[in-house]
Order: sequence, then C-alpha cells, then structure tokens
Amino acid sequence: MAYPDTHGWSRRISRLRKVRYLGSHSKIPRQKDRLDLTFFPAGISISEGRNPGVRLSWASIKRVDVLDQDQVTEQITATRVMLLGALAVVAKKSMTNSFIEIEDADGVWILAVPGLSFVELKAGLIPILERYLPHQAAAIAVRPEPPRTMPAQPDPAARLQRAAAMFEQGLLTPEEYQTIRAGIIADL
Repeated sequence: MAYPDTHGWSRRISRLRKVRYLGSHSKIPRQKDRLDLTFFPAGISISEGRNPGVRLSWASIKRVDVLDQDQVTEQITATRVMLLGALAVVAKKSMTNSFIEIEDADGVWILAVPGLSFVELKAGLIPILERYLPHQAAAIAVRPEPPRTMPAQPDPAARLQRAAAMFEQGLLTPEEYQTIRAGIIADL
C-alpha cells in the first residue's frame, strides 16, 4: 500500500537535466556535471542519478535568481569531422548555457543549465516562483532582458594553430588547409 506524501518530495513540478554545478557552495566544494535540478512542492533538489543529493526546502531558500547572461560555446565534434571533413571547422556545434543561483543560509548554489537561454529559463521559473517564493517571481519578472551578444570568435592566431594542427594530423588536405587559412586571414 502506498502512503501519501506528507512532505511534498514525491510530486515533481519540473526538472532540468544535465545541469552543471559550478562548485560555489560549502556543502559541495567542487564542480559536478550531469546533475538534475528538480522542483517539488516542498523545495528544490539537486541530485545525481538516483542519488537524492541535496534537498533545499522553500523555507530555507532565501533567493532564486537567473543570471543576466548566456554563454554560447562552439566546438568541433568528432562526428562533424567525420561527416563534413574540413567543413567541420566552419560548421561548429554551438551550445547555449544559462545560469541560475539558489541562495540558502549556508551560501549560494550556482548552476549552468544547458540548452536554455536566459529568457527561456526565466519564463520557466516565474510560474514556480510565483507559487512558492512570490517575492522572487516579481523581482525576476521586472528585470530587463540582457543585450544579445555575438559568440566570441576565437583568436585568429589560435584558429590558425588549430587548422595547422588538423593539417599535420592528416585531417585536412593541403587545399582544405589553404582555404581555411585564407578565410581566417580574410577575416582580419
């Protein structure tokens, strides 16, 4: 026979998967990847797989905030190199991360949320915070959207070195290397 949940930790409201904890709190002093950030009627859980992890009750949470910045990272994946060859340098995989801060009596938890922009994360949190932390929802809702920035382009010298390394490893033909090199120089 199943017993009713009197503490509010069994009914999940929302979950963010593959979250990265940045090592900002004294309870867990180092970074951790692939965590779940789960919202419950009783509070917020930061867990790894089936391990219950850290549970923060709404009463213990002082502040929940979405940081006004997105991080866009670009990388060349092995799959793209195999499929596209030299064009993989141009067709990099990009990933957006937004950041959430959760403050309790012992410190601040800072987490990077992959695949969501600042606006998307904020929009998803407002309904939850309106119900469980009403003063926080109002503060997040009125804050303006951050200005959009272009992803930072790597240093031309670093791009040239990366292309040269790919050429030396046999990933690029001489013609492909010259084309990429000319494109980098043309961008200057």
